[in-house]
Amino acid sequence: MMGVSVLSQQDLDALGGQMFGLDPFVVLGLTTAGFGAIGWLAGPFVGNAVFSAMNRRFKGQIAEVSSQRDPIVIGPHPRCGSSRSRVPAGLAGVFDWML
Repeated sequence: MMGVSVLSQQDLDALGGQMFGLDPFVVLGLTTAGFGAIGWLAGPFVGNAVFSAMNRRFKGQIAEVSSQRDPIVIGPHPRCGSSRSRVPAGLAGVFDWML
C-alpha cells in the first residue's frame, strides 16, 4: 500500500522525465516494478514477523509439530551412488519402480 500512496502523491513521472528523459508511462511502470520487487523481497520477512507476533502463544506447539516431521534422509542414490539425493523418510520406497 505504501507504493500506491507514493505513486499517487508524488510527481515521479515528471521528475523521471526531466532527469532521465523518459516517457511518464515508462517511469510509472519502472516505479511499479520497483515497488513490486521491494514487496517481493520484504514480504516474507514482514509476514513471518506479523505471524510470529500474532501467534506467540502457540510458539511451543508450532515448534513441537515442526520437530515431529520426517527427517530428510541423505544417502547415496541406488543407481549413481550420488550422496546429493535427498529422499524424505516417508517416501523411501515409493519411487523404486523408476529405477
